[in-house]
Amino acid sequence: MKILLYKCEDELAPVGGPFGYLYNVKKYRDEIGDNEILFKKNVWKYNKNFFDKIIGRLEFPHSAHARHIYSIFKKKVPNMLTEFNNYDIVHFHTTEDMFRERENLKSYNGLVVLTSHSPKVTYKEYIEDIITEQEYSMYKNLFDSAEQIDEYAFKRADYIFFPCMGAEEPYYHSWPKYNLLRDESKIRYVPTGIVPVACKKSREEVRKELNIPEDAILLSFVGRHNEVKGYDILQSIFSKLENIFIVCCGNVGSIHPPKSDRWIEIGWTADPYSYVGASDIYMLPNRETYFDIAMLQTLSIGKCSVISNTGGNKEFINTPGVKLFDTVDEAVNSVNYFINMKKDDRSTLESYQRGEFKEKYNIDVFYKTYKKTLNELLGKDDE
Repeated sequence: MKILLYKCEDELAPVGGPFGYLYNVKKYRDEIGDNEILFKKNVWKYNKNFFDKIIGRLEFPHSAHARHIYSIFKKKVPNMLTEFNNYDIVHFHTTEDMFRERENLKSYNGLVVLTSHSPKVTYKEYIEDIITEQEYSMYKNLFDSAEQIDEYAFKRADYIFFPCMGAEEPYYHSWPKYNLLRDESKIRYVPTGIVPVACKKSREEVRKELNIPEDAILLSFVGRHNEVKGYDILQSIFSKLENIFIVCCGNVGSIHPPKSDRWIEIGWTADPYSYVGASDIYMLPNRETYFDIAMLQTLSIGKCSVISNTGGNKEFINTPGVKLFDTVDEAVNSVNYFINMKKDDRSTLESYQRGEFKEKYNIDVFYKTYKKTLNELLGKDDE
């Protein structure tokens, strides 16, 4: 069995989304010396058609996002059909990558697998969470036409992998066509797994850095500062809590942080884990949830969490130390529940979480399930 994971190795990093997901896969693959799973080669570059590039700049001078969508439709990829046919399965991790390869996939003999990773259908994520209203107004037809990219990918894929049933929820919510396109026979659920993370700094070091008293209650948040990640919901929760601090990791986005001495912004960091580890409660208030790698990282650290009752978060409904909420008031009550808990009891819950992570979400568990599923798709016995 030979599997091509369609991302370049040098693009992978310990972040969220497909790059972080595949970073964990590569790290474990290298550790065990598995030669059946390979990544896209750097030499497979898209041909940059100079004329198309000039047309893109002329037609969409005010939006790099519009030029990006335009390029997905127009850029030519090398003829890689012969190379593709060396693999039993090509596994794509974005709908955009799959659409770019549509010519090569017309005659590909193997199986095509898609894992979409997005907290909502990609073209809607652009329109609702990435571009400005002005960009959409200027180039509405182009951004609307990007639905073709997602529609092609979900139709062409032989199999679609989701980490759990709840991860499909955002697609039902954001994409009216999903219910029509969805084919039950194509769906496979393969729970995500990661390499456990390590905090580079101790609780004491972080609190000293942030000038937060050792006995102060500290909440943590990791993610983009926008509506889909619930950054505004987080602010509403914060406004109803007294004498607590919050530390946020992630780039400033469309929603600005509140002006408060108790609200601390770190910005992007390669080590959000130390800030989560130094906190008392981790917050994940997503409006829509695919399946958040940051939540798995938090479990591996062992940290009580308050998370929205959305999508993939629902997998943790029975996990001790995790509270799900539907409203801001429920979230506030859950935070107070953990605040009022004895430290020893909270430590017991954190220990349980580390155990659950090891049992269900460690990378070795995922890898075995992933390989077993691929073998089943090829009609082979588990190897």
